[in-house]
Amino acid sequence: MHWLTALNHLRDISEPAVLVTLVSVRGHAPREAGAKMVVSAGACWDTVGGGNLEATATQRARPC
Repeated sequence: MHWLTALNHLRDISEPAVLVTLVSVRGHAPREAGAKMVVSAGACWDTVGGGNLEATATQRARPC
């Protein structure tokens, strides 16, 4: 599911979520600046490139 479709769906069901946006890239990266993903308590949609960056963003976006 595309990140914007996911946000609309989550809004419709009143489920909180975080929009993660890749602001800048240094060196080689699998995604360009502006890449977005949506993280809710139970799922993620789209990607900002995977790996440690995405894992860290997902962990920080979810409640403790």
